[in-house]
Amino acid sequence: DGAPGNTIGGTSASAGNTISGNTRSGVLIRDAGAVGNVLQSNAVGTNPIGMAAVPNARGVLIDNAPSNLIGTAGAGNLISGNTGEAVRIQGSGSTGNSLQGNVAGLDATGAAALPNTIGVRILNLASGNTIPVAAYVETPVARMVPDSALHEYSLDIRSLTITLTEENFLS
Repeated sequence: DGAPGNTIGGTSASAGNTISGNTRSGVLIRDAGAVGNVLQSNAVGTNPIGMAAVPNARGVLIDNAPSNLIGTAGAGNLISGNTGEAVRIQGSGSTGNSLQGNVAGLDATGAAALPNTIGVRILNLASGNTIPVAAYVETPVARMVPDSALHEYSLDIRSLTITLTEENFLS
């Protein structure tokens, strides 16, 4: 809780970690002091090679924490196979967070489904976050896209304001 400035993984694939098999969130970033954390090149919810599910209850939870980076261009995370959301951003203190270059709901090859129940969920007054999934929405208030395997949603927005770009891929 409240830990700032950490980097989990790194810019090369070999710097990444396998974060799987947790009964709660694989990665929890919580409270106002947890600012400036970076999660890069990790396999969250899968085996080390990203080909089979080893689920967490949810992949990444950002709870009332501002200005964190989940993935970067060229160093995104594989967040697949979790029993809940790939990424959940919640709470009014969750502002300025960014998701970039991540793959959710597919295996490491990108060719086969390895679904989370929900791709990205934003709720409880989280606002001002950048979520790159523009291909899945028609307006900033989100068109829900059914997940083909679990009949849930790739994007569930129940919040105030977000910025949508095109860098992540949710299946």
